[in-house]
Amino acid sequence: MGNIFAVVTTFTNELPVFLKEHDSAMYRTDVYYLAKTLVDIPVFVVLPFIMAWTILFYGFLLLFPSAFRSLLHLLLWPLCLPVDIWTVIRRTSGVFVGGERSSA
Repeated sequence: MGNIFAVVTTFTNELPVFLKEHDSAMYRTDVYYLAKTLVDIPVFVVLPFIMAWTILFYGFLLLFPSAFRSLLHLLLWPLCLPVDIWTVIRRTSGVFVGGERSSA
């Protein structure tokens, strides 16, 4: 949820600059969106992915106090894999909401 709010506020703050540069034909909208997405990948994809795998390895190293919790953690580790997909979806929806909010 934090990714959406970060993108919405960033997009609304950058909108006047984007419109000025777009109107003077400095770049197209798709180029701006692609560049913004590529720049945001380390923040919105890599960091949550590292955090999910850190939690996963915490369970693999058996740092939990009981065997049941370690086994439960091993059974739930596939849930860490789609973290990057969900962050991209949240970021994209944040750009959409930011665009809708600023056009109203």
